[in-house]
Amino acid sequence: MKEIRFQKVKRELVSGESLLYLGRNYKLDLKTDSTLRIPAISLSNGVFHVLTKNAEQDYLRPFLIDWYKCKAGLKIHERIDYFATKLSVQPRGTIIKEQKKRWGSCTTGNVLNFNWRCILAPAPILDYIIAHELCHLIETNHSLKFWALLRAVMPDYELRKKWLMENGVKLDV
Repeated sequence: MKEIRFQKVKRELVSGESLLYLGRNYKLDLKTDSTLRIPAISLSNGVFHVLTKNAEQDYLRPFLIDWYKCKAGLKIHERIDYFATKLSVQPRGTIIKEQKKRWGSCTTGNVLNFNWRCILAPAPILDYIIAHELCHLIETNHSLKFWALLRAVMPDYELRKKWLMENGVKLDV
């Protein structure tokens, strides 16, 4: 079971492929236009629309990741505002970036880092990651006090944590 859990899912960036966003699969509609300078990416009517001059995966993937980073930043800030009020805390800053082995982290300077892949997870899982990192502004370790604090703002955090451990490897482009 552990081996299966850590096998990465590699998606082909071709029309008809499914891409994740907030835990839902959306079909990719990929079209090419040689006159474009950079790809145009949008999500509407249940479809990822991508118009690009070059449909090669190595070319397209970084643009998709940038699109996800932008969406992650907006959603994460919205949810930070919600949970920060509940916890009476405020981070000094938030950074959305590539993280190979973490969903989030909290620096000693109270800056929260989030993996851009968080935006691929269902909203309740994203909330778990955000609440978890905000709790580190109060409790800097994973002590009993930390988990009690997290439970106070999210009574079902254990289920969300379990989902992330079992499904997190599937959250990629």
